[in-house]
Formats: sequence, structure tokens, C-alpha cells
Amino acid sequence: MEETKHKSWKALPLRDKITYIISFIAFALGWIITIIGFFVEPVGMVSDSVLWILGQSLLFVGSVLGIAQYYNRSLNNFKEDIMNTLCKTKKKD
Repeated sequence: MEETKHKSWKALPLRDKITYIISFIAFALGWIITIIGFFVEPVGMVSDSVLWILGQSLLFVGSVLGIAQYYNRSLNNFKEDIMNTLCKTKKKD
């Protein structure tokens, strides 16, 4: 079985770059808003709405990256199955 190949940032397609950038921004903004929530009135208490925003940003990042990874893994498995089938038919001939 082949080892997992890691692509460099430059080798990623534009779609994947946009996915990673948006996910990073959502993750960072969720945490930044939560940290800022500690310093606004009332100091030391984080509002429920701020925690809701953090939860939504984490859910978004998990969904986007999880779906991307699932899609990539499924596509790679499909390619591997096709290659295995082609190799078997060549051996028979």
C-alpha cells in the first residue's frame, strides 16, 4: 500500500487553499471574539452569544475540513480500486 503523500502549499489546488484559509480565519475569529468577551462589560464573564459564535466557528471548521478529508480519501480509494482492477485485467491477458 502506498504511503500518504503530503502536498506542499504551492502544489494545492486553489479550491483547497481557499478552504484552508477560510477555516483558519473562522477558527481564529471565533477564539479572538471569545477572548475579547472576557474584557468587555461585565469583565470576566463571557456572554452566551459569544460562546455560540465560538461553537459555530468550530462546527464550521470541523465540517469543512472533515468533508474535504472524507472526499479526498474516498477519491484516493476509488483511484486505487481502478488501478488494482486494471492491473488484474492486464495480468489475465
